[in-house]
Amino acid sequence: MKKRTTDSTTSAGIAAAATETVQRHGSAIKEHLVALDGIDHETGQALHRSLRDIAGYKVNPDYVEGNLKEQAGFSAEIKDAARGNARRIIAGDDTRTVRTDDIGRVNDQQYDHVELDGHGNIIAGSGTQMKFVGGDPKEAFDKLMSPGYAKYRDNNIPFKVPSDYYDGIKTEANEKIASLQRQVETLDAQGKHELAHQKLDQIKEIEKVRDNLKQSELSRQEAMEARVSPVMSTAKDVARVAWHGGVEGAKYGAEIGGGISAILNIVAVVKGEKEVGEAVKDTAVGTAKSAAVGFAVGGAGSALKGVMQNSSSNVVRNLSKTAVPAMAVTAAMDTLKTLNRLRKGEIDGVQCLEELGQSATAKMSAAAFASYGAVLGSAIPGPGNLIGAVVGGIVGHALASHYYQEALDLLKDAKMAREERIRIEAECAAAKQMYQKYRAEFESAFTRYMSECRQAFDLALRDMRDALEMGDADWFIAGANRVSRQMGREPQFETRAEFDALMESSEAFVL
Repeated sequence: MKKRTTDSTTSAGIAAAATETVQRHGSAIKEHLVALDGIDHETGQALHRSLRDIAGYKVNPDYVEGNLKEQAGFSAEIKDAARGNARRIIAGDDTRTVRTDDIGRVNDQQYDHVELDGHGNIIAGSGTQMKFVGGDPKEAFDKLMSPGYAKYRDNNIPFKVPSDYYDGIKTEANEKIASLQRQVETLDAQGKHELAHQKLDQIKEIEKVRDNLKQSELSRQEAMEARVSPVMSTAKDVARVAWHGGVEGAKYGAEIGGGISAILNIVAVVKGEKEVGEAVKDTAVGTAKSAAVGFAVGGAGSALKGVMQNSSSNVVRNLSKTAVPAMAVTAAMDTLKTLNRLRKGEIDGVQCLEELGQSATAKMSAAAFASYGAVLGSAIPGPGNLIGAVVGGIVGHALASHYYQEALDLLKDAKMAREERIRIEAECAAAKQMYQKYRAEFESAFTRYMSECRQAFDLALRDMRDALEMGDADWFIAGANRVSRQMGREPQFETRAEFDALMESSEAFVL
């Protein structure tokens, strides 16, 4: 039982650490779900059309191929924006791509897409025209250079082309430019300078298209799949993002679970409970298992977060912003383990229900403590929020597991006297009050400490700045020493003269 509790607490720590990963990848997955259904419940926006809408468009039996290609182009516009935004969200980039149709500019004559900054403003010069045309790169290039597309070229509008055509179109452009350059040399040699000048104008036109060419987020085949099988296409994108989240989660799992496993095994060796070889093996196994847990949390947690974030329920959407999606995955894993033990006969029905209740209680407590710890940790420079979330998740899980088990042990005695119950309830109430008191004292002490540090650092840095301007070395040293004393260190010298003496002495200089 102790090992299961330790494993479960480790899982809670891994889930807490992976929460930020789950949040980013879950938000990325939400972009694909919005593209599929056309409704962003988080913002209340309804897209001009969705992948499901386009999949339902009618097709003329006499022009099936042409109709599908045209409609696949519409699907590509939606899919391209969703993939690009998902990629930006994962990278922490707050810019977004939107279709002009979705910002009130339906059938815009110049742009299919524009980019928005973090405040929702259109970024100047970001507009693009998507063109999924031609049966191969050569046909696509010829189409882009045709008179019908002159209005885009004249306005220097970038063309966004299928990912599998991009390199081929550039090759076609370069070959055409090389051919025209040879013609220019020949015409100049023949004295036909006017014709040569016309060829130079064609070269400039091609160079403009080539240099403005942009690669779409998807290929022609993927665009067609989005048209005929939007659910399958979306599922693939969701799986791709979830896999990426799982890989990041596995890293956290290996680091946290491996660290905990190493500590436990070192202690076991010191106590004589294990040999060194056995401890090394168990540490490796523990690290691998924790990496697997991290992968499951990062992947499945991201998928769950994405679904919750675009839920029509405001409560569910709010929960998606906490550690609940990550913790829910570990709770599900614990549930499967418990049910498997029941199936094997290792526990009975009552024990099964006890373990299920303990797992659910502990994981929800861990989620709450992880969120609280992340908020407190955000005040600490560096990865403070991550450290706070991990510590909070582990502490919350351990406390909930302990008190849940204590409560179960007490309630198992059906003949417990009423007076004993009253005493226990009073102790629980007192413990709760004490916990709230300690929590308030911790918050107060933490806030006071950070305030004192900030004041000390501000004063020290101001003195050091003024000292540099005045050229006063002793004043500068006094400011630096103020920082040292605030951090609990006693400086080795107070003045420049003492520093010179220290350098000339045999005493060690300690940074």
